[in-house]
This record gives sequence, structure tokens and C-alpha cells, in this order.
Amino acid sequence: MAETLVGLALGLWVMLLAWQAWATLRWTVQSLRAASAWEQNARPLAALWQQLADQAGSGSLQTPAGQAARLSAYQAPIAGVDGAGTQSDNFSLTQERALFPADCQGNNITGPAALSNHFKLSTKLELTCKDSQRSGALYQALAERVEDMQVLYVQRSGTLTDPRWQWRTATQVTDWTRVQGAEVCLRLASPLKIFQGSDSQVGCQGETIARDGRYRKLWRGFLRFAHATP
Repeated sequence: MAETLVGLALGLWVMLLAWQAWATLRWTVQSLRAASAWEQNARPLAALWQQLADQAGSGSLQTPAGQAARLSAYQAPIAGVDGAGTQSDNFSLTQERALFPADCQGNNITGPAALSNHFKLSTKLELTCKDSQRSGALYQALAERVEDMQVLYVQRSGTLTDPRWQWRTATQVTDWTRVQGAEVCLRLASPLKIFQGSDSQVGCQGETIARDGRYRKLWRGFLRFAHATP
């Protein structure tokens, strides 16, 4: 009888170890899949933003008849709006259409002189964009499962000999033509819940994100505007 009980106990112990190994493997596979999906969302978006930031605020070369060639007037490379309370921010990157005619969706369509790529989150947790200067343009999703987007701006003040830079929210910016850069923070989440979700963490605004079974990660990127007014 004793030997039977010992055998049963050992069998249960082996089964428990096997179940734990299976659960760990399942969680690992799901985590890797979630991390891979996160990378697929973030990398193309980062590349697109960097390209548009390099183009933002640039002036095209104009050659009026009988006059010397000159650059068109500088435009503010970026402009943004703070989200109310804990809501997401949104922003636009503006460029000369004559110099860079392709918008954030890859469309190369004639329109107003300025091309303004507007980025915002949809109600479906999609990061979307469109050329807000072109009539009839529709928002298109660039990334899915983006739960939050927050933006801080670097505004230059002072003089050329005594420059100063300050981090500011959109509401605090006083001159968009002097914004030299911006930090964008995205909070991305896996589309499905996994067996063991990520622990509670801090979001873009310093808020605590409760554990709910989804894989989450913050992405932060800095955009530098080479054509901002000095």
C-alpha cells in the first residue's frame, strides 16, 4: 500500500513538472510572437517618421522671372495638439509639396503648396495618418494595437550667441518654427492575451498599466528637424 502511494505521488510530481515545463514553453513562444509583432509595428514607423522629419520644414528653390533664385519661406516643421487628460496627443509634419510630393501613405498627388502629414490614434487603437492639406484625403492605419501616443517638443529660445532649449508640451510651445526636435512615445500591446502577461509597468505619461495578460512595450524615438528656423 505504501509503495502504491509513493508511486502515485511520484507520478503526480512528474506530471506537475511536465505541466510547468509546457506552460513555460507556451508563455515563451507567445512572448516571442508578441515581441516579433511589436517589432513589425515599430520599425517601419520609426523609419517613416525619420524620413518625414528630415523633409519637414524644408523650403523649395524658387526662380521667379527676372529675379534672383531664392528659397521659399520656411514653414514650421511640426505642430501638435495635446490630448485632453490622459488621451493621446496628435501632431503634423509639414513639407513643401513641390520638393517632396509623397505623403505618409506613399501617395504622390498634386495639391496645395504645403503637404501636412497628420498623425493620430483612431478609436480602434490604430496609429493613422493622412495629408490634411489635401481635400478628400482619408486616414490610413500605419500600426495596430497602439494604446497611447505622447509627444514632447524641444523649442529653441534665446539668441544665436546664447541659445537655449526647453522641453515643452504642445500647449507650452510659443513658436512652432523654432521647434528643433520632438520625442514621440508609443505604448504598444499584443493583439491577444498571452498565458502570462507582462507585469505592471509605467506608461508614456508615468501612469501605471495594470497587468491584463497582454505583452506591452514602450517605444521612444527622437525626431530632429534639420530645416527648423535657427
